[in-house]
Amino acid sequence: MQQRVDIKYYDYMPYGEALSDGYEQNTPAQPYKFNGKELDQETGYYYYGARYYDPITALWLGTDPLKHKYPGIGAYVYCHGNPMMRIDPTGMEDIKIKDMTDYRWHNFDVENDR
Repeated sequence: MQQRVDIKYYDYMPYGEALSDGYEQNTPAQPYKFNGKELDQETGYYYYGARYYDPITALWLGTDPLKHKYPGIGAYVYCHGNPMMRIDPTGMEDIKIKDMTDYRWHNFDVENDR
């Protein structure tokens, strides 16, 4: 007898706006969505630890804690305006995807989101 495997998947635009939500029957609800963050159902925002993110406007809702480090980039801009090449796992500072083998990424604590 073949074992049944339930599948749940989500499709997103580059900045996190949901395109589709597909699943097989009897699949449990998945709280983790875009970038592995929980979606607040009431607001539609994702919480990254340092600040909230709105995938519809593609902007952070709080200013960049490190805005002094990047004076040419807006304080609310997500991933330097390049979500295909950068990721920001905590809302503090984005990382180039090609640098994800960097020390900071290897020591990222997924459970505690830092």
